Amino acid sequence: MNGPDDLVSAAGDEAMFALLDGARPFAEQAEKDAQEVIERLSKATSLEDRDGAIEMVALVPDEAHRRILARRTAKALGERKDSVLARNC
Repeated sequence: MNGPDDLVSAAGDEAMFALLDGARPFAEQAEKDAQEVIERLSKATSLEDRDGAIEMVALVPDEAHRRILARRTAKALGERKDSVLARNC
């Protein structure tokens, strides 16, 4: 599928309406995704997953929200806040 008309053709109008109804602004979705990832973090989290979480927090456009999420990330990982903040802000 390449576009909305292909989706409508393959799955019908209701599929397109469901897709549009579920769409969120980027900032809102980025923050939601970051929060979900942070909830799953712990000191035992792999380095790859730690980096992924920190990168996800960095995608949050609002600086104040990004700082709060970076602090939560640091706490969950047992790292210093400034090390996570330095990679995010």
